[in-house]
Amino acid sequence: MALIAYYANATQSGVNGKITYNVNGDTFIANPDGSGAKKLNVNAANPTWAPDGSRLAYRDGAGTGIWSANDDGSGAVQLTNNSADDFPAWDAPGGAVLFSRDGHLMFTFSDGGRAAGDLGENPPAGDLDVRPAVSPSGDLIFERIHAGTPSIYQYKPGTPASPTLLVANATAVDFSPDGQKIAYEAAVGAAADHQIWVADANGSNAAKLTSETDAAHGPKWSPDGLKVLYHTGEGTSPVKSVTVGDKSVAPVTGNGTQLSWQPVRKNKVDRVWGNDATDTAIAASQWNYADNGASDPVRGPAKAVVLSRSDTYFDALAGSALAVVKQAPLLITDKSALEQRVQAEIKRVLGTSGTVYLLGGPLALSAGIESQLTTLGYTTKRLAGATHFDTAIAIDKEITPDPVAAIVTTGINFFDALAAGAAAGANPGTVVVLTNGESMPAASAQYLNSLNPNPDTGTMLVGGGGPGSRALVAAYSAGQMPSWPKDQIVYWPLIGNNEKDTALLLARFFFAAPGAVAIATNKTWQDALTGGAMIGAVYGPLLITDPTGLYGPVGDYLGNSSGSIWDGVILGGSLAIPDSFIDVIGNTIALPGQFTYESFQAINPAGGGRAIKAPAKVAGQTLPRSIGGSKAAKTPPGFTSAQPKIAAKPKR
Repeated sequence: MALIAYYANATQSGVNGKITYNVNGDTFIANPDGSGAKKLNVNAANPTWAPDGSRLAYRDGAGTGIWSANDDGSGAVQLTNNSADDFPAWDAPGGAVLFSRDGHLMFTFSDGGRAAGDLGENPPAGDLDVRPAVSPSGDLIFERIHAGTPSIYQYKPGTPASPTLLVANATAVDFSPDGQKIAYEAAVGAAADHQIWVADANGSNAAKLTSETDAAHGPKWSPDGLKVLYHTGEGTSPVKSVTVGDKSVAPVTGNGTQLSWQPVRKNKVDRVWGNDATDTAIAASQWNYADNGASDPVRGPAKAVVLSRSDTYFDALAGSALAVVKQAPLLITDKSALEQRVQAEIKRVLGTSGTVYLLGGPLALSAGIESQLTTLGYTTKRLAGATHFDTAIAIDKEITPDPVAAIVTTGINFFDALAAGAAAGANPGTVVVLTNGESMPAASAQYLNSLNPNPDTGTMLVGGGGPGSRALVAAYSAGQMPSWPKDQIVYWPLIGNNEKDTALLLARFFFAAPGAVAIATNKTWQDALTGGAMIGAVYGPLLITDPTGLYGPVGDYLGNSSGSIWDGVILGGSLAIPDSFIDVIGNTIALPGQFTYESFQAINPAGGGRAIKAPAKVAGQTLPRSIGGSKAAKTPPGFTSAQPKIAAKPKR
């Protein structure tokens, strides 16, 4: 008897939430005992929950591809647009959604901002690979259908080895929330009835879990790992749950297929702040970096420090990208003397030696500061030029001699450049080039002229905001980059209606399903300056809002990306962003009420140490790599809906 291949995707760990099931093409959400059932306003085939339970991924019943939506069916986002796409499954961090397409395993990012990629398991000719499931550690299991019969295989994406057979003649596999067990459907013995089985993750020690007279199909683990949900029959399909320990069975609802069990996991909202801008910079450093020489389960070691003046932002506009690349906090101090609290923070992260990058000349950071740092045992490297445009170029050259992308943005106002700095730092090989509003300074033009403006073989050109984009086109048209092609160039203009929209465009273009985001006020620059370096270091974008209320499109971005976002960071104190934002952000990136809050204020004890009451980031979730590979790609991938433009050079 050939097995009927049903659906499979992995249940994530957490507290038991709602269940979903389908009846005649309609999707219902209910309590685990079947009570309180409500119909969702989406046509969700083969639904599966994000790791925190905030979003549901599914195949659109109309055949338009893979989508995701909030737990009430609102906020639908299209992830793929191929009618052959089916059987979505989230990876453990929530950043990627796996699925099958025409017998191959694929992945896409869970915010809908990238084209799909192939996982490369390479099924033999005539075989079909379908129904992936992913464990918390990133192990992948799936079904390979050969001559109409499915079996369960394991595959480690990115490895050259062939997939390994785990269980022959089995279907509908699901990982237990801890990744130690699998549940699946198989027909074993003379009766050849479909029943639910449980085995170790490698397929060994298999044991039958159900003994239904009308067969059992489609197992789904409960998020606490104690029960398995399944349905019986092949017409009307009663839904039941079985306790793994004693095999006791309980009825759930009278009819349903395509089951999924929602995990409920708490996300985080942090406020990173200090009594002034310098203290906020110190708090950002302490959020990111461990004490020198300490074994820290969450924070990594700093490898340098980037230092700028505290009274203005000009020299540091490109400094946040440098800080991320150098694995360094961006600190600010009085321009005439190194403040004691800043010295203590440098000592905390570097110990008694290391490199400190000084941004700007002696008028920006005095020679006395450099001398003091040298006396303390640190190596200093000053990056400076005649103007802050020249200083930015010096910083760019320190970041990389051969950039893969250049974000051209105004150096007169600050928010476009600060959001660009976080994006540049998070995407290796990306630099920030400053313009003088809508005109191109000589130093910036000379630097751009040294680049190959071919996005395929040289440097991708990105306009960060309207002034930067227009300055780029004007400079090219005026012949300020004479080595560039004589006829036309290709560039990506990211131009929002305001600074908040431009920051969102940069976030969507440069970040694929980030795990953390930072939100700063649009009224001052200080918090965004050092906070951009902080959040870029964990592959997160810097977003901008009005302090009177969370900017609507920012809220939409957080909600659409909530499957991957586990930490929303507020930059600055309650005078910068009021406490009313805490619940708004928390309830947007998580299920209502399912978040914790921590006020993360700078602490400057004697000797530079720090006692942390709670980790800066959720333990075990330091942005692990999604199954599709590193989120911080070697080259900025570019948002799939951001269209490049051609700047044609006028004939003279």
